[in-house]
Amino acid sequence: MQDLIAVGFLTFSLGKIPSLWAIPLVLGLIAGRTGSIVPCILLHAMFNAVSVALLLAEPAG
Repeated sequence: MQDLIAVGFLTFSLGKIPSLWAIPLVLGLIAGRTGSIVPCILLHAMFNAVSVALLLAEPAG
C-alpha cells in the first residue's frame, strides 16, 4: 500500500516541484520500516504546516 501512495505522490510531484520527489520516498520508507502510516501522517502534516508558514511569511510583492 505504501508503495502505491509513494508512486501516486511521486507521479504528481515530478511535474510540479522537483524537490518534492523525495517526500513520498521518505514517507514510504518510514511506513515500511514502522509498519504504520501514523508517523507518515504526522510528518506530512508537519511538512504542510511549515510550507504554509513559509508561504505566509513571504513578503507580498
